[in-house]
Amino acid sequence: SVTATAGGTTSTTPVVISITVRPTVAITLAAGSTPTEGGITTLSIAVNPATGGAPIQTVTIAYGDGSSDDLGSVTGTVTVQHVYGDDGSYTPTVTALDTTGTSTTASTVIFVQPLLVSVSASKSGNTATFTANVSPAGSAIASYAWNFGDGTSQTTSANSTSHTYVPGTYTVRVTARTSTGHTSSGSASIAIP
Repeated sequence: SVTATAGGTTSTTPVVISITVRPTVAITLAAGSTPTEGGITTLSIAVNPATGGAPIQTVTIAYGDGSSDDLGSVTGTVTVQHVYGDDGSYTPTVTALDTTGTSTTASTVIFVQPLLVSVSASKSGNTATFTANVSPAGSAIASYAWNFGDGTSQTTSANSTSHTYVPGTYTVRVTARTSTGHTSSGSASIAIP
């Protein structure tokens, strides 16, 4: 209450103070998810209305790369997937807004690793065997496009292939394509006696 005195008269007026209870929200990298350039990154979001508070109206996530999604009216734990086109550090942020207009945000920092491809080669006579080595391990590669350096090429779903050459020195190049369409390449040279 507020008490005021004016002209010898004292008056007291009650004051009502409202305390807004906010929803709770959290965002983390989902267990087992390895953020990789061009790969699928899975984030876990936990949203709960405040005890005795208003229901959740909408939840939005900004991925930290200029893109965002409106998840609608969700509560509990949900997962979202996002493809980062470049490696680097990102800060995805989630915002929960309840029906009274009260909002809460949470964020996390993730590091997206570059997709790297190298080629190892072995030979037996004039036949060479090539293996594409992709880092980080476990990256979801849909196909490998091989250019054998002699005017021929091949696409495989496996990361290894063989090719027969005439004598000479060749540079083989492989392009690994992820399930989301992102590509990365590597090469190696081989001499066939």
